[in-house]
Amino acid sequence: MDDGEPLAFDVLLLATGASAIRPPFLGGDLEGVVTFDTLDDAKRIIKYSRKAKAAVVVGGGITAMELAEGIRHHGTRTHLLQRGDRIWPRLFNEWESTIVENQIRHHGIDIHYNEEIAEILGARGRVAGVRLKSGRVIKCQAVAVAIGVRPNLQLVQKLPIQQDKGVVVNQFMQATIPTLFAAGDVAQVYDRWTSQHNLDVLWPSAINEGRAAGYSMVDVAHGCEPRYRYQKASPFNCALLFGLHLTVVGRVNGSPGEDVEQLSYLSRGSSHVWTAPFSPSYRSAWDKDGTSSLRIVMSDGRIVGAVLLGNQELADPLRRFIEQEVDLSNYQTSLMAGGTKLPQTILRAWRDWHQHW
Repeated sequence: MDDGEPLAFDVLLLATGASAIRPPFLGGDLEGVVTFDTLDDAKRIIKYSRKAKAAVVVGGGITAMELAEGIRHHGTRTHLLQRGDRIWPRLFNEWESTIVENQIRHHGIDIHYNEEIAEILGARGRVAGVRLKSGRVIKCQAVAVAIGVRPNLQLVQKLPIQQDKGVVVNQFMQATIPTLFAAGDVAQVYDRWTSQHNLDVLWPSAINEGRAAGYSMVDVAHGCEPRYRYQKASPFNCALLFGLHLTVVGRVNGSPGEDVEQLSYLSRGSSHVWTAPFSPSYRSAWDKDGTSSLRIVMSDGRIVGAVLLGNQELADPLRRFIEQEVDLSNYQTSLMAGGTKLPQTILRAWRDWHQHW
């Protein structure tokens, strides 16, 4: 313990989570710079939002968008910086990015594409503005940084266990020391879709991993081999961004065929599986209608991923199809035709499958 006293254990669960990546640019320690990890962070964000005339939000994931929406809610002029030329290109196609962009602008938020912070400017120890790499200066009194999270590995860095981005665990949630287990954001779990150990910074994943680890720990503590195998579910998240409902399930890389570099960190509410490079066998089908969009990804007669923006009627059927790896070969031609008949085909397949399930 921190007072030097040892504490014995039979089995130990490492559930240390992940922490927001600190601002990597000059001026990141000024008063008015915030990340979003704790309740105290939330209170600081509210305080700065109420006092600031303008704020800058950095990041392209769900957390950055939620921060921008929350800050703008207090009447603060809000600038959202994006490294790329559209919203979330590793997840969305161009139309999906445009739908989200329109919602962001509708809320009065200024989006700046192809821009990164070079330095946060200060006056008397407080944020006074940001200098961008383009040379432009934006005056502001608060900067919210949401560029990802990293698993908290400090406790185990020196242990002889397999570590990568997180603690690598087997199907029983065991690390390579059999009495040490890991679950949640710190655990790097094998998934059957990519045949790799990946991170999920997702609440449902953390719950299921913790339950599986608990069963296994009881077995090992009683001198038995663990029996409860954790089978990773399809990565899933629902969010409400700027009044727009979003559901993401499974493999949904926004740029099929593109060799996307895997980052060493994730945004909260994300999964490495979502943006893993596509298999050559993957094909997408798509339907759009005003402010709604539906996209599915298929492989070998099965739906392996889906993105829904706006209308959420098909969220549950698609999640079930993906999770159960339902064979939809009989519907594949109609599904892959996409267009306005795509939702009807999914509903027909859902009704037919439900009758025989």
